[in-house]
Amino acid sequence: MGLSYVQQGVIVQDEFVKFVTVGTGGQVELFAPYSDDQRIDVQATIKRRFVLPLAIQVKSSMELQRRYSLLKVTFEVSDEAFVSHDLYHYFFAHLNPGWLGAVDPVFFPPSKEVHRHADPKRKANGNRQIEFVASIQPSSHDQWSPYRCSQFELGERVREVIEQAQRRRLSAAEIPPPLFRVPGLLWGGLR
Repeated sequence: MGLSYVQQGVIVQDEFVKFVTVGTGGQVELFAPYSDDQRIDVQATIKRRFVLPLAIQVKSSMELQRRYSLLKVTFEVSDEAFVSHDLYHYFFAHLNPGWLGAVDPVFFPPSKEVHRHADPKRKANGNRQIEFVASIQPSSHDQWSPYRCSQFELGERVREVIEQAQRRRLSAAEIPPPLFRVPGLLWGGLR
């Protein structure tokens, strides 16, 4: 018997935290919401800056497709949790049990791009099924290659997204209302 999806998710979420914490020398602080009702696994802020946090949903697969060249992750999202915003990103990784963790490359696309290009289809239960398929080959130039990076680059990518949002002065008025209804998610330091 293999890992459950919950176990797999927790392992990859911990890998994300490790990559970002080490990759930024501890300058990005990460927090986990008390619940995952809105599909937010991790919130990221820059240490000692009280700005809007970056929300991240972590997704993974333990198998690669097409002769080990494609990462394919399929998941469902309810209408309430289907939020496209500059402060909401996905982290996609291949969890390789032989290596005891997530392996390179990983992907860190914004939710807007995932929801626009990952072929969301309506299911009978009303949820959207999203299928993220990206090449892990370094020479690939598919639609996801701008968001492909190594574990060592991930922390800086996360920091860049937060700093870009801060420079653009994203305000609470621009945040989709569903993000405000996330149980356990506290917004602080709004300017």
